[in-house]
Amino acid sequence: MSYSTALCDVCCLRHLSKPSTDWCLECEEGLCMDCKEHHSLLKATRNHNIIPIIEYQRLPNNALEITRNCKFHRKVDVEYSPSQVSIMKRRKCKRRRRRPNRPLNQLQISPLRLKKKISACGKRVTGCTLLRHGKIAFTNKLEEGITVVKSDGSLDFKIDLKPFAPFDITYIPNTNNIAVTFDNSKDIKIVDVNAREVLKTYCLDSPCAGISYLEQNIILCSKKKGNT
Repeated sequence: MSYSTALCDVCCLRHLSKPSTDWCLECEEGLCMDCKEHHSLLKATRNHNIIPIIEYQRLPNNALEITRNCKFHRKVDVEYSPSQVSIMKRRKCKRRRRRPNRPLNQLQISPLRLKKKISACGKRVTGCTLLRHGKIAFTNKLEEGITVVKSDGSLDFKIDLKPFAPFDITYIPNTNNIAVTFDNSKDIKIVDVNAREVLKTYCLDSPCAGISYLEQNIILCSKKKGNT
């Protein structure tokens, strides 16, 4: 562990030397246990993504070099996870560097490999979405509810939506909520993951099938009007 991540950055400002146990991806600072608790309670930082300092150190070197301020783009959010580092742009921009297009016959296609089979999601699954900490939420039409599975594939909990049969699902990370569409229904329900209950119900002009969340917008596939 390097010196820059070994100590809590907040405590260093107070001329204290306390080991960091976690890393805030938004603030790009190490946090001790006490500062982490305070960090998670503040309104301005309670939705920040915090990972154990050990997982941060395990990220590849090219991921550690990415900062919140991208040198190629303006207003870019960098989102880390232990297995993936991705850049999400808030507005469209062109990359300064582009690789030349290669003919399709020159591309090397790697065969797909089955890494894990999840059976805890149940039968008649029509949609899924990734949650925090590697969890996956599935819509189950047969059971008329949502099934949440842990990162190891085991069952975590279920959310009952009877008598409605959910069709598709998407995760809203900034509020830790789930948006769900239903088969042959004009309703969209917003479900609180923590409370495991429906917060709001929106009635649309026509039934919707697919649903996705992108840049603070919910994208729907209407059965009559197409994408909205």
